[in-house]
Amino acid sequence: MKLIFTLLTITASANQLAQPNPAFNLPNAKNSLKTKNCAIFDSPATNLVELNEQRVNAESCEKENVVDMAQVKKFYAASSKSLVDRTLATALALHGPKAEFKSFKNKVDLAKSLVKSSDMYDWSRFENDAGVNAVAIAVDTIVQVARLTQEKLLSSDEILYLANSFLLSDPQTTQDTSYIALALSALNDDASGLAKPVKFVKSGSYPTLNFQLRDVFDNQVETARFSVKINEQVLDLKADGNADLTSFNLEAGLHEYDLSVSGSDMYAGFDSKTFKIFVPSAAKVSVESAEVKVVKKGSTVGKTGVSGTLGDKIVVSFEVVGSAAPHQAMVKFSKGGLEAFALAKLSHGHDGLYLSTIEISKSEQSMFSSVSGKWEVTILVADITMPEPISQSAGKIKLILSGEDESEENNQEFKPKRTIFHTFPEAEARPAATLSFLFTALTLAPLGVLIVLWGIIGFNFKAFNLNLWSVMFHAAIGAVMALYVSYWVGKFNMFFTVRYLAIIGIVLMISGNKHLNALAKDRKIITAEKPKSD
Repeated sequence: MKLIFTLLTITASANQLAQPNPAFNLPNAKNSLKTKNCAIFDSPATNLVELNEQRVNAESCEKENVVDMAQVKKFYAASSKSLVDRTLATALALHGPKAEFKSFKNKVDLAKSLVKSSDMYDWSRFENDAGVNAVAIAVDTIVQVARLTQEKLLSSDEILYLANSFLLSDPQTTQDTSYIALALSALNDDASGLAKPVKFVKSGSYPTLNFQLRDVFDNQVETARFSVKINEQVLDLKADGNADLTSFNLEAGLHEYDLSVSGSDMYAGFDSKTFKIFVPSAAKVSVESAEVKVVKKGSTVGKTGVSGTLGDKIVVSFEVVGSAAPHQAMVKFSKGGLEAFALAKLSHGHDGLYLSTIEISKSEQSMFSSVSGKWEVTILVADITMPEPISQSAGKIKLILSGEDESEENNQEFKPKRTIFHTFPEAEARPAATLSFLFTALTLAPLGVLIVLWGIIGFNFKAFNLNLWSVMFHAAIGAVMALYVSYWVGKFNMFFTVRYLAIIGIVLMISGNKHLNALAKDRKIITAEKPKSD
C-alpha cells in the first residue's frame, strides 16, 4: 500500500513539529500487526521476506529462532537493495550474531537509505513512495539499532521530518494507523539515544508564564527543565514549566528574556529562544483639564463655546497626570461616519500639558471633508507601559465650513436649501457691425473674382475624364468640404470631424493620385499626336 502524506488543516513550519495527535498513541500497535503463520516453515526461505517471516513467527510457532547471517548476506546480495530489502536485512541482523552485526549494519546503512529515498515536501516533512509498511518498519528498525549502539543515526531535523510525515498523514485503514503508531512510538522512545521530537508550547502573560515540550502524542515531556534568563539573572523552572517573573523585579516596559532547556540536544524541535515580554505599569494615568478652544482669525486668545470657521484655529489642550510619559497622544474629531485625527505634542513650558492646533483653512477638506456641523472631540492617550489606553471625550465643537451639515437633525428632506448666488462676468465689448461686414466681404472676395474671371475667360468640361477615379476624387473633395461646413455650423464636434476626415483623406489621396496620373497620360498622348512644326 502506497504511503500518501496528505496535507491536513494543521501544517508544520520548518524545523517545528506538527500538531501532536493522541489518536496515534496505540501501545499495542506492534502486536496488532503480527499474524501467526506457521506454514512459512514448511519450506526453506528463498528471500529476505520469507526469512524475516520465519523469524517473526518462530516464537509463536515454537520454532528455533536462529538467524543465519550467511543466508542474510546471500539474500541481501541477490536483492535490489531497496528500502524494504535494507529494512529486512537490518532487522534480521539485529537478531543475529553480535560480532557480525556492526559491520553488516554499516554496509546496509538503513538510516542513510531512508533519508536518501525520501523527498522533501514543504520543507517540513518527508515523502516516500516505499509505502506505509516499509517506512514505519524502517523507522522502528533504525530506532532499535540506535538503542543498541547508542549512535546518532538520524539528525534532529531528519527526525522532525519523519515525525511530521506520520503526523500529517491520512491513514485510510486500521492497519495504516497501526503502522503510523508503531513509527511514532519508536521515535518517542527515550532510551534510543536519538533526539525526541517535541513541540514547544508557551502560554500565559506577565507575570506568570508556562513553558512545555509536548511529545508526538501531545503528552508533556516531564524530563524537560527550562531556564529563564534576563540580563545576568537566571530562573530555573520546575517540571510543570510554570515561571513567576516577579522575582526579576522588572521595570515597566518591554524586556527580552532567553529561554533554554537542559539537555537541548535530546530534543528535536526546540532550540534556545529569545522572547520579548511587556511589563505593564502599576501607576495610574489619567487625562485632566481637557479644553477645546477656537482662536478667531486675527486674534491670539482662544475662546471656548464658540464656533470655528475658515481662517480660525482649533486648539485642544489637556494634561496627562501620572508617572507614565505616553508615546502616543492624539485628538480625534468624529461626526457620523467621518473621523479625523490630529497629533498632540507635549508643551515645552509645562510638564504633562499636551497641545494640538488645527488650522481650519488648511484642514477643511483633508480632515473635515468640508462638512459643517457639530464634531465630537475625543482625546486618545496610549503607551506600552499603560495597561489600557485612554479614550476620553473633550466635548463638541461647531464648525461652519463650505459644505453643508449632513447630520440627521439638519438633513431634513423638505428643509429649504441654501440660496446660491452666481455672479456672471459682464459681456466684453464687440466690434462695430460695419467692421464685421467688411471682413466677411474680404473673405468672399476671392470667390467673386473667380466667378468674374470665369465669365471673361470662359470654362468648359472638355478635359474632364469621366472614370471611376475622377468621380471618387471629386466626391472626396466634396465630402471634405461638406465635413468642414458641418463642423463650422456646429453639426459635428472636433473628434467626429477628425475621425471621418482621416478616412476620407485616404480615399482622396489614392483617387487623386490615380486621377492626376490619368490626366498626365492623356496630355502626353495629345502632345504626341500633334504634327511637329518645321
